[in-house]
Amino acid sequence: MNSVREEYEALILREDSVVQGIQTCERALSLLVDELVYRESESSCLETAEAICEAIRQKEEELRKQWHRIRWEKARLASQFPDKQAKAEVR
Repeated sequence: MNSVREEYEALILREDSVVQGIQTCERALSLLVDELVYRESESSCLETAEAICEAIRQKEEELRKQWHRIRWEKARLASQFPDKQAKAEVR
């Protein structure tokens, strides 16, 4: 059985991965809009570009929901730390 701290540390790693995914979605949307919509709108299928943007936005929303659940669970676990002085900071 994992200790509370071990579970908390595992959540930190998972959170880092989810945040990186969110940042990737944000960057992908920015690049797509800049390149296909702004610079290449005449030679791009804007309907397809919009559908791709929507798919990326939905993935970002899914990741943000995961991030919220992780943050909630981290707060719950942090409240269970036996040593309140060494309680981890909840981001």
